[in-house]
Amino acid sequence: MSIISEKTWNQITALEGSRWTTKTFTKPYGVLLYQHTPAGADIKAWTDKARADGVLWTKVNITTLPESREQYVIQSCWTNKDRYHEFEVWYRNNAMDRVKQYELENSITHEYNVQALDSNTTVDDFTKESFINKFSFRRNITFFDQKKVPEKSVIEKILQDAYKYVPILQCVYPFRVKIWGPEYTDLKKQLVLRTVCGPNQHNFHKGGKHEGDWKKCEEIYDGWIKQCAELKRDSLYEGCYFNQQIVAPYLISWHPVPIAPTQSQLDQGYVERRANDVELNLVTSIIGASMHGYGMSLLSANEGLFGSFTKRFITNVDTAENLPEPIKPMYTQNLTFGSVPFVLGIGYQDTSIPYEGDANKGIKPLFDELHFWQ
Repeated sequence: MSIISEKTWNQITALEGSRWTTKTFTKPYGVLLYQHTPAGADIKAWTDKARADGVLWTKVNITTLPESREQYVIQSCWTNKDRYHEFEVWYRNNAMDRVKQYELENSITHEYNVQALDSNTTVDDFTKESFINKFSFRRNITFFDQKKVPEKSVIEKILQDAYKYVPILQCVYPFRVKIWGPEYTDLKKQLVLRTVCGPNQHNFHKGGKHEGDWKKCEEIYDGWIKQCAELKRDSLYEGCYFNQQIVAPYLISWHPVPIAPTQSQLDQGYVERRANDVELNLVTSIIGASMHGYGMSLLSANEGLFGSFTKRFITNVDTAENLPEPIKPMYTQNLTFGSVPFVLGIGYQDTSIPYEGDANKGIKPLFDELHFWQ
């Protein structure tokens, strides 16, 4: 959904001859609005087509509420009344009942108001896209839906867009990106065991009484998963919990490599201007991977998907050669180039376990404690 600036919105609302609608949704954190779910793809297709044709414009305001809820106020301007009525008739006949059922099942309430005017008009002076709502949508959720799996083509689009739009210093990529799809269930389970957290996590670290006993860790993990499903929330099990975003349908990992242009770059006349400095390589690979990864998380939000990071995995128990592949360095015989800095899980949220934020409920320092005009 596109967002427009306050200035542009005021310009539109001063025009006559449109249909103005306001929908106010109140919902739990992280729960998708129906049109952002796979089942709501037909609604999204209608509105996307209307936006592409320049007859629908939207403005969104997102407000955080107490008790892990949030409010979306979506204002829409239809600049062609016939297209508006065409959509409304289709919606009432084909989608309204299932939307109501979905909202009932997911504790979503909404109010809907329409102001109808008489004549038609067109609007040309618009900025169609803004990422500000993508920043609001993006959250580092823990539990992903294992039954609703995004199409591979959507993930490929996210990867292609990140390749096109995320800047990397001098276009030399000091990392390689690996994508682990839904077929890598067993591999992801090996990795999620190494994300063990909680008061008793030390038992599985170097020198702990269960060091290297991943079978024991798996037993605790299986019990934790079962308990979370029963309680409908994250919780401790035998003093442990896990970073479950590892088992998202798609897992992305960034693997540092030496700073050097690729063969295709050299073939096109690329001239390397930097020495292969190991310290520079370590810093540049982390910076580049971080920018690329955050870009991917925002591009995921643009597709109605969640992208969740974690860098929490035990790496000092196994040898480099025996680490699970998503966190295994590209060069296991030469670790000077660095280890995998983090991974990113992408998919739909498991709405049966509400998102409750981090342990500190997102409490930030004050803006003025961080920013100083010079």
